[in-house]
Formats: sequence, C-alpha cells, structure tokens
Amino acid sequence: MLVAKKAFMKPDFDEKLKTVQALSVLYSTTLQSKAIRERQHDDILKWISPDDSSITPKPVDEVAGSHRVFTDSEQYLNWVGEGPSALICSGQRTFTLLSISLTLI
Repeated sequence: MLVAKKAFMKPDFDEKLKTVQALSVLYSTTLQSKAIRERQHDDILKWISPDDSSITPKPVDEVAGSHRVFTDSEQYLNWVGEGPSALICSGQRTFTLLSISLTLI
C-alpha cells in the first residue's frame, strides 16, 4: 500500500492526470465529430439517391455517354473555360444517373 501511495504522491502526477484528462476530452470530441460526419454522409447519400421505388435506373449500356450532350455543348465548354465556379442543377429527379455522372466529372 505504501508503494501505491508513493506512486501517486510523485510531483508529476498532477501533470500526468491533466494530460490524461486532456486526451480524454480530445478522444470524446473526435468520436462526436466522427458520428456527426457519418450522419451527414448518410443524409447526403439519401438526398442524392432517395429510397424511391418508383425510380428504376436504366442499364449502363443504355445511358453510357448520355452526358456528352451536356458536356460537349458550347454553353458548357464556355462556362468551364471561365475558371472555377459552381454548377447548381435543380429540377425533378428524372435524370438521377446523369446527376451522379456529373458529380464524377
């Protein structure tokens, strides 16, 4: 018992305790941040691809290259040539595959 008392009576014990407490707070904050990021990731995926059984994706061979109508257009090429900017697409989800392929460009 005397050995344990001496171990806790060392002058650097308070400093080590503060370090452990700080790391504990950091670990807790990291876990909370990770949970928030995972929740946001799930929300974004649900927004991009909702669980809507009325939307039936077309086979890849039917839509392959269909984005070219958009990406090869003069209006798009002029817009891209202007430098960094944002592209905001709005409307109904009738072209889900097109929307996903645009995010990959």
